[in-house]
Amino acid sequence: MNTTEPASVLCVATDNAFVDGVKLLLDGSSINQVQSVSDLDDVLAAMTSGAVNLLLIKDDFPKLDAVTLCKTVRTSPDSPNIRVPIVLICTDRNLQRTVDASNAGANEVLLYPFTESKLSTRLWAAYHDHREFIECEFYVGPDRRSLRNSNYGGTLRRAEDVKAAEEPQDVESPDVLVSDERVVATAAPGPYERSLMERAKYSDG
Repeated sequence: MNTTEPASVLCVATDNAFVDGVKLLLDGSSINQVQSVSDLDDVLAAMTSGAVNLLLIKDDFPKLDAVTLCKTVRTSPDSPNIRVPIVLICTDRNLQRTVDASNAGANEVLLYPFTESKLSTRLWAAYHDHREFIECEFYVGPDRRSLRNSNYGGTLRRAEDVKAAEEPQDVESPDVLVSDERVVATAAPGPYERSLMERAKYSDG
């Protein structure tokens, strides 16, 4: 991915204030071309009609599940770019929902509500994600295997391998395929950090 040229974000959401907030957040950055669709059926069409460097999906659609959309982008023969970086915002603060999003191939998962800085961090992390891209029968997406112990130097990369190599070790369950750094149950915005939606609502732009 060429990160020196302006990048385009396709924002998939029904909330217009959220889309406006994303535009404000990214204004002036190299990821500053924000498109939006409010109908999930239009996602692949939008990706086909123009370059999309990053896909931001907010899980607030009443009809089609956003996790299913993420998996469709990764696995459908009609998908114009199965490797496009994906940030998925989960409005359901359920651990299984977060795991499902990771298993569907999302690069980054963010729980709602969140702060502007948290969203900005996840967007940049996904855009600059250099993890190996996996394509196999049961999973398509960035490598989900992640280490919590940065001192581990073994060749195996699953959490149970780290645990076996160095006991006792606080490692993540092998059944949970998202790391603490990638999935954070953020608190509601504090007095000095408005939520993205509040900023869009009160902005003059």
